[in-house]
Amino acid sequence: MVPDALQLLGRRGCHLCEVVRPTLAEFCAQMGVPLVELDVDEDPGLWSTYSERVPVVLWRGMVIAEGRFDPRAIAESVAHGRHAR
Repeated sequence: MVPDALQLLGRRGCHLCEVVRPTLAEFCAQMGVPLVELDVDEDPGLWSTYSERVPVVLWRGMVIAEGRFDPRAIAESVAHGRHAR
């Protein structure tokens, strides 16, 4: 796993996942941060924790957004995390 990557947890057929994906991809490209997509239905551990919460965005293993969310809040979390090293 890429240590400083945003992780988008979702599933096939998830409308909200499809809506947020392009925004996250654009944000990641602008910030130079990789975007890693994981399907909760393909991982029993992810499924048990996040199945009813997708889409979920993780940064360094911490949930920073789920469901409908504001890209600015994600940017603030990533920026804060980068400076917290």
